[in-house]
Order: sequence, then structure tokens, then C-alpha cells
Amino acid sequence: MRYHKAPVIYADKVQLKITDLKKSIEFYQKILGFKILEYNERQVKLTADGKTNILTLIEPADVVPKPSRTTGLYHFALLLPKRTDLALFTAHLDKYNINFGAADHLVSEAIYFEDLDGNGIEVYADTDPSTWSWQTGMVVMDTVPLDFDDLMSEIDLENQSWTEMPDKTILGHIHLHVSDLKEAEEFYTKGLDFNVVSRFRDSAIFLTW
Repeated sequence: MRYHKAPVIYADKVQLKITDLKKSIEFYQKILGFKILEYNERQVKLTADGKTNILTLIEPADVVPKPSRTTGLYHFALLLPKRTDLALFTAHLDKYNINFGAADHLVSEAIYFEDLDGNGIEVYADTDPSTWSWQTGMVVMDTVPLDFDDLMSEIDLENQSWTEMPDKTILGHIHLHVSDLKEAEEFYTKGLDFNVVSRFRDSAIFLTW
């Protein structure tokens, strides 16, 4: 889709504050398959393609853990190039006994888990945009169980495995916890000129340029 192509404005990287840089680097390399782009004693820039920074981890002085379910980051989402990549990543998480959730959102299939500091991570693949349903300018989305049997039928685990983040992986979106959804919508639409592209019940809105 056009959401990640010029002239659309979109986020292409995210920074996270973490409590232990060394342990977090190991997690993001081993579990997600990132490569190190730049590194110093307080921060590391991570990449999928070896050139483009997607994720930066920062260990501030006197850092303290973020309380759960407070305003701020809900999760950042990594968009994989293909459905087969998602299947391989799912098998990889299972291999390392990482607890994760999953959902079919009609427009995408997604895996959810947390890093060592409780930062939410979504790894997903879009479904074919030609199958998306639009009603009065809004894309139809839902949260239904992911069909794991169908997903895993995409790969041959005897001959395929997840080794690293695919080169064409991008930051697909960022979700935030807010204290007042109505006020947040007004800020992002009137203040930053976002457009609402979907509403999920009364608990979430999805925005884009």
C-alpha cells in the first residue's frame, strides 16, 4: 500500500529507553534478528538491511522501569515483506519458548510479544490489499484468531528457518496508550493533520497521512 511511500509522511524509526543495554542487544539480535549499525556504551542503532536504522535502544543514566498500562508506547510494529517471513518468525519464537499472542486483523496477520523491559512488539505481514474492504473511507478491521495451520503451511521447517530480519523489513506503525482517546484524536487530526482510517470499537483509532 501507499502508506510507506513518498509523499506520505510516516515514521520510519523508533527509539526505546531500556534498563540493560547489553541484555537488550542480545535479545534483539537473537530473537528478532537485527544487525548492529552503530554502537556505544549508552546506545545502539539496529538495522535489518545493514544500512537503515529502524530501532535505537538507549540506556539512560538512572533509568527506571516504565509502569505498565500508562501513557506512552503500547507497541511498535515491524512489517515483514512476506507472509512466509511471518511463518518463519513464528516458528523461531516457538523454538526459543517466547510467549506471544496472535491475531488476524483482516488487513494483516500479527504476532505480539514483549522485550525484556516490557516494551510491546508486533511483527506482522499485510494481507493482499486487493482483499481489503473499505466502507465510507474507512478500512474494515477486526481481531479474530490467527489460522496457524494455514500460516505454517507456507513453509517447510525441515529446510527453512529464521536467521535474520529480512532486508525489506520496515517500521510499519506505532501504537500509543493515551489517557483520553477523544482528545488524542483531536490533537493528531487537527494539530498534526492525520486522517482517521479506521476505528476499533470504542478503544482505538488508526491514523495515517
